Amino acid sequence: MFFPIPIFRAKLLTVLLALGVMLSPLPARTEIAAFAWQGRLIYDPARVIAPGGATLGQLMAELFETSPQATEAVIRGRVEYDLSTPVTTQNPAVAAYRDAVTGMQAIFGGAPVIADIALIQANAGSSEVGMLTHPSGGFCSEKVHCEALGQKNPNWGNYAGALNNFDHFLMDETGTTTLTGDVIAILLGRTDAPGEFKPAIQTQSVGAVSLDGLDLLWFTAPDRQFVDDLSLPHVKVIDPEEVGRSEVWFFLEGEALPERLRIEGVVDEITVLR
Repeated sequence: MFFPIPIFRAKLLTVLLALGVMLSPLPARTEIAAFAWQGRLIYDPARVIAPGGATLGQLMAELFETSPQATEAVIRGRVEYDLSTPVTTQNPAVAAYRDAVTGMQAIFGGAPVIADIALIQANAGSSEVGMLTHPSGGFCSEKVHCEALGQKNPNWGNYAGALNNFDHFLMDETGTTTLTGDVIAILLGRTDAPGEFKPAIQTQSVGAVSLDGLDLLWFTAPDRQFVDDLSLPHVKVIDPEEVGRSEVWFFLEGEALPERLRIEGVVDEITVLR
């Protein structure tokens, strides 16, 4: 049905156009969430990580100022992400928001390393990070997860996501675990470009290394929930009493490392900053 523009509005529109005034929608408002976190990386110090016999314990001792025999190291960090990021892909179970992360840093050994978001975005085509969804509710969230399903992950380099009360499986250093409930995830990096996080750190055991990627994931305990829908959630919805499991995936790269080094752990604390 057609509704004519009232005369007074038509005249105003004519005047504005005559003056060269552009009528356009307002820019989308950004809404940044920010939080600090602390966790523990858990590892086998005897694991050999490079030719010549360098061990993970030696490297972690240099990076985190721990004993070469230690099996855990405390890591801290800060994340900022944009809650107004439009959804990139979703189905009835899960939604992912590409390029939602606007800032990330990790702190170990007393010094922060800071994500170069622009560099990661420019090299996203080589990233192992990216979510693939199926209309039925199935999905995979990154390279290893997708390969296990015979799929190739999209190459995004940066996303935040939410899963709402759906069966899924987690693949980590302990194997494959089937879970039910909600998940909140933030994944960044893992491209082929050097220097995703700066600065690089010089070590005696394997030379210069740098943080190549960092993932944070929270899973609800049975019969608990973080979210009611698939909008991008604020981290403040993560109540410690609702958490059944958490994950930190910490990736290092270096010229002396034959492959990207993945070290896993848990998130112990979250402090909402904004």
